[in-house]
Amino acid sequence: MAKGKGRRIRASRPGGRPDVRRQIQMLQEQMLATQEALGEQTVTTTAGGGVIEVVMDGHQRLRSVTIDP
Repeated sequence: MAKGKGRRIRASRPGGRPDVRRQIQMLQEQMLATQEALGEQTVTTTAGGGVIEVVMDGHQRLRSVTIDP
């Protein structure tokens, strides 16, 4: 193919395509809703044969630590 000949790639407009922007906005809203739902979940785990119990939430915040000797 000779130099300068061939397919030209058109640059997209600065605003982008509205349908793609709408899809991105919907995905962002879904991600936010999922993050909020996961944040409400709690996880409990034990160590030392049940002597130590730790509870954390979906935001990785420590909710409680119980040590039962």
